[in-house]
Amino acid sequence: MKFPSLTCAALTAAIALVPVERTRADDVGNVINGINTGINLFNMLNGNNGNNGNNGYNGNNGNSRPSSNGGGGQTRRITERTPVAPRDPQLLEAQTALGYLGYAVGRPDGRTGPRTRAAIQEYQASIGASPTGDLSPYERDRLMGDYLDARNGRRPAPTPAPVPAPQPDTRVVEAGGGLDTLDGDAPAAVPMGTYCEGVGLRSTTNGGFTTAETMTDPRFALDEQFCNVRQYAVGAGQTLAGETPDAKIAAACGKISAGLAGEVDSLGTDDRDAAIAAAAAAIRKSGSEPAKVARTARICLGEGYERDDPDMVLASALALAAAGQPAYAEVVGHHLNEGFGVAENRESAANWYDMAFDALDAGGEPAFFPGSSAQRLALMRKALDGGPAEVVQVSSGGAPAGGGLTFDDLGDDTN
Repeated sequence: MKFPSLTCAALTAAIALVPVERTRADDVGNVINGINTGINLFNMLNGNNGNNGNNGYNGNNGNSRPSSNGGGGQTRRITERTPVAPRDPQLLEAQTALGYLGYAVGRPDGRTGPRTRAAIQEYQASIGASPTGDLSPYERDRLMGDYLDARNGRRPAPTPAPVPAPQPDTRVVEAGGGLDTLDGDAPAAVPMGTYCEGVGLRSTTNGGFTTAETMTDPRFALDEQFCNVRQYAVGAGQTLAGETPDAKIAAACGKISAGLAGEVDSLGTDDRDAAIAAAAAAIRKSGSEPAKVARTARICLGEGYERDDPDMVLASALALAAAGQPAYAEVVGHHLNEGFGVAENRESAANWYDMAFDALDAGGEPAFFPGSSAQRLALMRKALDGGPAEVVQVSSGGAPAGGGLTFDDLGDDTN
């Protein structure tokens, strides 16, 4: 075949079409057009290295991108971006647990990287497992159990490999300036949702929720009840809210949080009855009807758990207890027991639990899981070691009013 000769001839003919005159800028464009014509002729004569010359592909390897002009266009390169790995919720939990236990995992992001693999390897070595850098299902379950136990003080965490001490900062700071400093490397507070995911994982590993008959770990039994209450409150709040706009819910719940912020801050130190009385006085001063306050507070209780806002949760539970629904005192007991939104104080927690238990003993309406209220009550009493202590009756008046509490009624737009 004489394609090479014909190609040369075609190129020569194309270039020869340009008149030979004094070189001008316009002539340069004509020369380029002539060369392009020759290239097109070359492609038409040589085809695509065995492929049909009219198949619309450029180049000679059959792997190029389709052309918009048939066989004569120029080959275009295809550049593909490497997709970002999606977040893995289970890995995010494992990273949170590793960080809490003291392993240098970095900021939890749900993605595997060198620091995550190194932290997993250190943890695996600490429990006598092969340091592969990937957690097996058993190792992950054990990690979450170690995390929960360490957080609740039930047993010491596995000791990570020693980390080299940081070098001192030798930067010179001008007088009157200064550097923002962070004292120590205390782990960030674990969100309630993440914590309850770990509790749920352990419950599944145990074969189901703890009962009064099967309980061997009282602390974990209360962990489960806290997380069950959280889940129930979210669902109940959403049902009550119905089609209420999110902005209206946020505004109303924000007012409850702000109006009872002082009472929430004092929950771990002040007498329970004084806190209830102060909240009741704030409600009276707001001029709102207790029934409407209770409805709004129930919505905000679920909203607080959904937002992972323990201050909103505690303010809502306190408002409910002060508005004549003492069974919601259980929420305050859980938070004092777990340390979410308030300093951990198990002695004070027991007093709030007792308030809820007494209300149920007197025939009050259960706040959570009405169909299994008796079983829950028996379990929590056993976990708290033998039933309720003596509880002083709560007074509804006599305390100074709170700081300007107002309530928005969320009942008008609900189903």
